[in-house]
Amino acid sequence: MCGPADMQLPMACSWITQSALVVLATWAIVGIATPARAQCECPAMDIEAVGHRGTGVDSDDNAFPENTIPSFLEAVREGATMVELDVQHSADGALIVIHDDTVDRTTDGTGCVADLTLAELQALDAKGGQLPTLAEVFSAVDVAINVEIKVHDGDGCPATDRARLGADVAAAVAADGGSRELLVSSFDLDQLLAVRTADDTVKLALLIFGGEGFEIAIDQGFTAVNPLAVGTRPGDVERAQAAGLEVNPWTVNDVLTMHRLAGMGVDRIITDEPGRVPEAMRSYCEALVCGDAGPGGTDGGGATDASPDAGSAEVSGGGGCSVVHGTRPPSGLGGLWSMLGILVFVCVRRARALGVRSRRRVD
Repeated sequence: MCGPADMQLPMACSWITQSALVVLATWAIVGIATPARAQCECPAMDIEAVGHRGTGVDSDDNAFPENTIPSFLEAVREGATMVELDVQHSADGALIVIHDDTVDRTTDGTGCVADLTLAELQALDAKGGQLPTLAEVFSAVDVAINVEIKVHDGDGCPATDRARLGADVAAAVAADGGSRELLVSSFDLDQLLAVRTADDTVKLALLIFGGEGFEIAIDQGFTAVNPLAVGTRPGDVERAQAAGLEVNPWTVNDVLTMHRLAGMGVDRIITDEPGRVPEAMRSYCEALVCGDAGPGGTDGGGATDASPDAGSAEVSGGGGCSVVHGTRPPSGLGGLWSMLGILVFVCVRRARALGVRSRRRVD
């Protein structure tokens, strides 16, 4: 009831009705002024780009020779927050940045890297650039760096001395001073363990093709696991991150795969196209937050996922966001609108009934 007396009923009902109309009118103005409001930020915007050998492998389309300082700097200019490089020993024990066990593909020379001195290696023409040492890259590049240790056994070149290489890489990381993140990775578990033996504070990442490699990285308590993108599955990502590991898939150059990985909530994407990652994350998030369907998703105005593989639309920590459209009230106020509507209805009905009874008494 709105009041104990007949005269109080119309007055109280009138006040409630007017108040309800004011509240609803205020909401309508705010709602119209805000076409769509995201309830949360899109976590995919936190996914970082890692420049694979800088701007990628040597090719006719790549103006910057792989694993050279100009390539690393270009990757940073394009948006990479970390660059990835490969390192191994020269004949005289220098840490030289090069991928293959020979110099044949990436320079104008021939022969095994481990058979050439630092002076001989740096005298070669690396497609217009020069093979740098690890220390030279550390000095020239100021972003985070993923140092992949290349291990060569039984391929016609001198076998890798894992203990010596691990100790030298650990010393180089320590000498950098810790002002930025340095992550040491390898496909070779024994090589990573040799780095740990030399210095157990070095952050380590296991390079894998998927499957049981996740479990190995988790069991070893590494900082990260770097899986082949095609071998990366939502459950593996969730399990690794729950154990405190970063997940950094490689090597991803197409937007659709970037969207798929965004749906899984990976931490970084290793790519030959570092400028493409932030663009892909923006398009992924805009489709989820501002559109009616995500990339590869379904209509409905809420969060949708980037691919059938990536799990539910609401990806915890993985890039999914729910949306509140301005054409409906915030969900938390739904009960208030219902209650006000009921009160207005009851009061109007009571007021009308009271008016009829009053007229009858007058008559």
